[in-house]
Amino acid sequence: MSEDLRCKECRRLWAEYVSAVLEQVRLDRQLYFASQKREPDQSQQLRTALEAAGIATKSLREQIDRHRDTHQDADEVTA
Repeated sequence: MSEDLRCKECRRLWAEYVSAVLEQVRLDRQLYFASQKREPDQSQQLRTALEAAGIATKSLREQIDRHRDTHQDADEVTA
């Protein structure tokens, strides 16, 4: 996380990313317990939600990477 944390967009993206990862972990834990209890309907709903959370996490990570590139481009211009 070498981004400039004075950057408002960096802070926003990282906060959203952390929230998305925590949601993914929460859903994974719920899925584990639902599968232990052999609740197939709930397990399927949780699998779907977990897949969506994974997509959101990946998307946010890509946004962070693209935004980081804007910092690097700006650094090259000022150097």
